[in-house]
Amino acid sequence: MPRYLFVRSLTALCVVLGICTVVFFLLHLVPGDPVDVMLGEAALPADRAALRQALGLDQPIFVQWWSYLINIMSLDLGTSIHSQRQISALLAERLPATILMACAGFATAMLIAFPLGIFAALRNNTAVDHAAMAFAIFGVSVPNFWLGPLLILVFSYWLGLFPVSGMNGVTSVVLPALTLGTGLAALQARMIRAALLEVLHEDYIRAARARGINETRVVIRHAVRNALLPVVTVLGVQLGALLTGSVVTEYVFDWPGIGQLLIDSIHKRDYPVVQACILVISTTYVVVNLLTDVLYSVIDPRVVLEQ
Repeated sequence: MPRYLFVRSLTALCVVLGICTVVFFLLHLVPGDPVDVMLGEAALPADRAALRQALGLDQPIFVQWWSYLINIMSLDLGTSIHSQRQISALLAERLPATILMACAGFATAMLIAFPLGIFAALRNNTAVDHAAMAFAIFGVSVPNFWLGPLLILVFSYWLGLFPVSGMNGVTSVVLPALTLGTGLAALQARMIRAALLEVLHEDYIRAARARGINETRVVIRHAVRNALLPVVTVLGVQLGALLTGSVVTEYVFDWPGIGQLLIDSIHKRDYPVVQACILVISTTYVVVNLLTDVLYSVIDPRVVLEQ
């Protein structure tokens, strides 16, 4: 286990640095200049040159890239070009809101997916099963940028139950959580149903029922637990997608998180902030996948991690 964790951690570090490198060069290839955004196109050439030198943008791109990687390795995210604030402070302000939305979306997804998937498997080829799978197809097909405004239109404008946007109290997280969790719930419901349908026909399930064990206990303790491994596999990938989807959801609901900060920084051509936001998202994605692999052996002791 220690050797496995060391190798996977080293691989994860290489992946994160690779992502940072790709994002760095893509940002510098995108049309637009942060100096133009800050000073305007009517600025004097001398002022533009002075600001470019102060921001370090006059250096060759490979020098800027190497300095960026060195700063990352030393846990220095740099300073925002636009606000001149430490990026770590900006992220510290926005991270709690993103974590709140991600946790609310994940909780919403699990509260929908597990009952839906279990009932669909237990009522296979019935109206309950067909309705659950219809919801799953709907949830997977509908993008966040369409579902979010639809929920705002229905529950905010027409019914007046929840705030339209912003982070103002507990009710303000309901619509973003539904938007973010619906797609994850739909996919997980299908995975739970498929995994349970395989497990419910195993010999040990029939043996448990033959011993007179309560059906609820058979399903929850024996069937669901043994069906979790493929579910956790997809869940680890989807948790990363949850953070990616939060970027769009935060923009739709004007949620003051990292996603909103990322989009605002892209508009302002604030390269260091954009790179830092993507670094946080990609690192979280990689760490979640690593923890998912470790979780396999906890759920199923028969799984032995490669030494």
